[in-house]
Amino acid sequence: MFRRLFTVFIFIFLGMQMAFSSEVFKITSINLDTSNSLILLSSSMSQVQSEMNNVKIGVLSNPKRLYFDLKGATLNIGPQNWYFNSKDIKQVRVSQFNPETVRVVLYTSDNFDKSKISLIKSDKTLIIQLKDVVCETDYFQQVYTDEKTSSGKYYENLSISDTDINAIKSAESAIESQDIMKQVQNAFSGQTVVQKKPIIKDLKLKTGYYITSLTMNNNGILLSGVGEVTLEKPMILSNPKRIVFDIPNSITAYNILNKTKTVGGVSFRVGQFSTSKSRLVITSENVDYSPVYSPDGQSVLFINNSSMPTQKRNNAVRYYKDKSNFIISFDAPVVHGIKRTSEGVVVNLYNTYSFNEKDFNEAIAQSPFRQMKVSLLPKVGLSLSLPLEKNAVFNGYLGADGKAIKLSLKNVQTKIEKPKPNIPEKPLKFKGKAIVIVDAGHGGHDYGAMREGVNEKDINLDIATMVAQNLTKSGVNVVMTRDSDEFISLPDRVSICSNNNADLFVSVHVNASVKPEINGIETHYYNQNSLSFANTVHECIINRVAKKDRGVFKSKFYVINHTEVPAILVEVGFISNETERNELAAKDRKQATAKAISEGIIKYLNLK
Repeated sequence: MFRRLFTVFIFIFLGMQMAFSSEVFKITSINLDTSNSLILLSSSMSQVQSEMNNVKIGVLSNPKRLYFDLKGATLNIGPQNWYFNSKDIKQVRVSQFNPETVRVVLYTSDNFDKSKISLIKSDKTLIIQLKDVVCETDYFQQVYTDEKTSSGKYYENLSISDTDINAIKSAESAIESQDIMKQVQNAFSGQTVVQKKPIIKDLKLKTGYYITSLTMNNNGILLSGVGEVTLEKPMILSNPKRIVFDIPNSITAYNILNKTKTVGGVSFRVGQFSTSKSRLVITSENVDYSPVYSPDGQSVLFINNSSMPTQKRNNAVRYYKDKSNFIISFDAPVVHGIKRTSEGVVVNLYNTYSFNEKDFNEAIAQSPFRQMKVSLLPKVGLSLSLPLEKNAVFNGYLGADGKAIKLSLKNVQTKIEKPKPNIPEKPLKFKGKAIVIVDAGHGGHDYGAMREGVNEKDINLDIATMVAQNLTKSGVNVVMTRDSDEFISLPDRVSICSNNNADLFVSVHVNASVKPEINGIETHYYNQNSLSFANTVHECIINRVAKKDRGVFKSKFYVINHTEVPAILVEVGFISNETERNELAAKDRKQATAKAISEGIIKYLNLK
């Protein structure tokens, strides 16, 4: 009886030993080779298991998805997700389905043939080959998020031996101090691995970004590191005035931790706010700083919106959208910055030279991004402005090769308005006879208000010229005080009005304020005979342009104070407000403003 029990025990023991000795395939990296349409799942320690010889591909619908399970595998990195710009494959996801199974899911076109998918085993790598499939994609790393976390949520498992560390130390010692490896190890794992015998150990890395330097150059404050950098929505604090950028899932090198630097009245430092979150603080009288991301995603330049490094220009070449994401691809790496405001988000493409307006508008139509506008950044690139509701959450991503950005939205209204039929508007006609003076404010050496290379005099002339053209088409005689970039004195502008026996006088200007948050439209008059004219034009502008109504004011501006005929001065927006400035520099806002002013003039003339 004892021998029988002992024999059973031996069999059970050996079975358990065999079970525990079968090595799990630990996936430590996943690489995508788009040129050959390969997905490589690799392990630094374990071999591809025999259980993966007969992998069956399953099919799901709505939308169509192909999936297969890798049994005996664990994902020692986070879930992976790729979006494709190809007709065959739309998306690929790799995740841990259960403790012993990794699932790969491919979102495909409806007519995709699953026989084009094959698995190849190669030592420590499992290769997923997509035959005759063209894959064009960008892996996106998150560079901005509205979602704040109390601590980092990034964890990555890594198998490492002290033999590997010692080998690296030996190589490093020939170049620089061995203390660097100790510092990195301490930063990531909280301890230094020192063993007399080689041993394999699983470490859990607590960060996605290791900050190595913080310096100031001619363009701004440069934060550099290793990994994938993400910024949260900044905070502006007072006493002293400062702007704070939190960097989740990051650790700061000890040699720069909490060391304040001051250059030209600007102080900056980076500290460890929590276990895996760093905090950058910039103290200055002017805290209008925006982050600009390098194409490789390894560094961020914080600029004071007054300078921008010269970069190789690129072109926006392709657009892709889904339910909550909008992707723009470029023909060269893009240098971009993200600025979040209470009104929405502004994405500046500092080295983008051109885009296809028709393709862009078609891509954003019937999507949460349909209100996004494109405007010019003087001398440097393009700006995307997107108004957002209070509860909307915005996230920004950068492609791995720097040639694509992805904008992502959460908590936005999904109701899509049906497009209105495109019925051309009939221009208002004036059947009488009238002479209207259209005055483009400033000009020549008088630039008017200026911000970020945008000049008031140029906006004034563009809008005034459009007003003159609209009025002429409607049968009104028009005289412009200037039709080019030249200086005309205020008395001369008044003289032009009296010398031409004009019936009305309209002056076009752009407003400015020391408070950048102020925006909206104002209309000014002085003489009582101008009040009705001011109200009529102002109402038309507010109805058509649909911006903040700041009202009608009695003001003693020279050109409307010294003019005998009904005269008004229209402030079409604030150049000091970044969002409104970008809109005013764009063609759409100028045309809408000019059309509204023209309609107001004709309505007033027809009422007389």
